[in-house]
Amino acid sequence: MKRDLLKTLCVLILTSIISLPSIAQTKSWWGYYNDVKDLSQYGVAKAETYNGAMFISGQHPVAGGKTISSIRFYLQSKTNIKDVKVWLSKDLPTSADNADVVVTTNFQQLDEGYNDIELETPYNISEEGVYVGYSFTITQVSFTTDRTPMVLTKNRPEIEGGLYLKIGNEDWHNESQTGMGNLALKVELNGEFLTTAADVADFNRAYVLKNDSHQANIFITNCGTKGIEEIDYILNIDGQDSAEKHYVFTKTLKNLGYSSEVTIPIEAGETTGIKPISFRVTKINGKANELENNGKSELFVIGQKVDKKVVEEEYTGTWCGWCPRGIKGMELSEQIFGDSFIGIAVHYNDVMECSDYFEYIYSNVSGFPYCELNRAASPDTYYNTLETGYGLDTYITEERSKLSPAIVEVEPFWTDENKNSITVKTNLNFQLNLNGQTPYALSYVMVADGLSGPGKDWKQKNFYSGDSKYANDENLAEYYNGPKEITGMTFNHVAIAGWNIGTKQTDLISGIFNEGEPKAVYFTADLSNNKFIENPSDYDLDKDNVHFIAMLIDTNTGEIVNADRANLTILDPNGIKNAESKTIADDAIYNISGQKISTNGTLPKGIYIKNGKKFIVK
Repeated sequence: MKRDLLKTLCVLILTSIISLPSIAQTKSWWGYYNDVKDLSQYGVAKAETYNGAMFISGQHPVAGGKTISSIRFYLQSKTNIKDVKVWLSKDLPTSADNADVVVTTNFQQLDEGYNDIELETPYNISEEGVYVGYSFTITQVSFTTDRTPMVLTKNRPEIEGGLYLKIGNEDWHNESQTGMGNLALKVELNGEFLTTAADVADFNRAYVLKNDSHQANIFITNCGTKGIEEIDYILNIDGQDSAEKHYVFTKTLKNLGYSSEVTIPIEAGETTGIKPISFRVTKINGKANELENNGKSELFVIGQKVDKKVVEEEYTGTWCGWCPRGIKGMELSEQIFGDSFIGIAVHYNDVMECSDYFEYIYSNVSGFPYCELNRAASPDTYYNTLETGYGLDTYITEERSKLSPAIVEVEPFWTDENKNSITVKTNLNFQLNLNGQTPYALSYVMVADGLSGPGKDWKQKNFYSGDSKYANDENLAEYYNGPKEITGMTFNHVAIAGWNIGTKQTDLISGIFNEGEPKAVYFTADLSNNKFIENPSDYDLDKDNVHFIAMLIDTNTGEIVNADRANLTILDPNGIKNAESKTIADDAIYNISGQKISTNGTLPKGIYIKNGKKFIVK
């Protein structure tokens, strides 16, 4: 009887063990990156206090509900640095000392490289989540490690919540998913972890011709304690599941937090439009995935290929001795590509600086000279990969080969004879039906050619002067043979104003856009308090040498998907027609964008509509 009872109890215990979820009590380091090979640096090249943080959601599949026992951060150098602290807080603190939990490190015990700081009391990650960060002060700038002391990681995927920065007295900036990477920070987690689990990151939307295919790059992250060698997955396109397919990794995803990119073919089908996509991992090493989540994206299927123009935003300054190669690179690129190339020279910290670009510079530009092509690639402003000569044309050609969803044509007009205000008509012709969605924004830049001036503010520093390394590059000969400070230079493509330039555009285009049907979008450019327009003689600015650029921005990726540049002309009031016909018979006055104007008895210079008819105030 007792033997039978004991046997029954053993069976019950065994059954309960078998039915338990696949979890394990363990301790593990975890963060938004894999290892040290992914490190990059960021800084503002001056003595300042830096704060960096990442956010851990209380619902995160790995970290949610766990406790943090230690924080790991990376210190490039111990020279010219002090007050190193690590902290945790429910909200981003005004300073490290105001965080919920603060640990002031023993500076003498810190290493150059990784440092593990143990918390006196483990911190539980509640449903609200937690910000984890560290701070330090740079006392003076003497070396590269002082100029760019904040350590980031460039491996993808970039995680929302992966990077917050606060430098000096600035407010916190959320730099997540802006191209800067994630913060090089890890936490030691304690708790029960899944063993066989994979998380799928949302992936970038893609453009593909109908009846063609696309190779999607999708990141898989190990959220379990066992390595991942292979997966089975299902792809859903526009609501239709594919058959289950198999993928084998070339390198095992070792454990928690390790991620890898998989490349999956996706067929576009024969209809155009925006098609939702999802990717889910069904099995890991032959066993069911313990996480049920989908990586999501969209496929933009377009009817035909259109000519794509490439915008180069080159960040430069007269104080920058290496920047002349960027000037030459832009000059050569324009000669090769003509109207298919649109150059914008963005000056910073000199007499030609454009303050409208400051937000973008602070978030994206890591040094000078710096180049971005369509905000999708960041090659050198001049060199090829071997740095043996001009090679920017290779990257421009690659960007031109990418598909664009729309034709963009810009028509800018001076609305007064003195050329102090501008109305812009941008014609958009999408090659797919957007189905009422408008996931795009228009950014505008005004550039000027022929700027020059007297005095030291206009001298261009030139580090190529007499340097034998550049003696055989015929394109740089003028700088090699020139002085260390060049006077009398004329500057072209200079950005003198910008609108909706920031990293994340919120001013989206609106309206219904049907495949192959051109539609106009109107914009009034505010030039009030613009130093170039108000004081043209200070820059030798000829308003006939001013050009206007419209850039169509994909708000998901931040990339410029097409653009156009045009010279400004004097407005013919009969030459512009409303994109949407409106019957207005209430004696109210509207601007060219269709916004009702409160006159208060007077109207500023510009073009207006009353009772359906246009009139100009000069």
